[in-house]
Amino acid sequence: ALSEPDLRGSAILAVKECFGDWVVPFLREVIERYPQEGETPNAYFCLAHCNDERAFPLLIAHYLVRPNQRGRGVRLNLLTEVWRDPSPKDAAWWLDWWERNNHRFGEAARSIDVLALARERK
Repeated sequence: ALSEPDLRGSAILAVKECFGDWVVPFLREVIERYPQEGETPNAYFCLAHCNDERAFPLLIAHYLVRPNQRGRGVRLNLLTEVWRDPSPKDAAWWLDWWERNNHRFGEAARSIDVLALARERK
């Protein structure tokens, strides 16, 4: 049987195909309500697919807090197309990537202090 977080995570991935005015507020609520749960990276991934660029720094902060959670780097690779670079990427690598590339994102994403958010979520 799947745990409640696993069920929520699967449901969130299904949501990314259902674009509507309710999707982004729903995903943000999941992130706020369950910041330490396993489905949170799925919510960030779906936010990015909904063109909410704040997903990138939020996912990197989550990676810093939970570096061993399965699939986090894969999501970032897919969202950024960094997968073309075969070198291994850990949370520190992604933080460095963000600091070098955040100029490509809007103010809403750039204004997120990734390290402060990671400290807050520990």
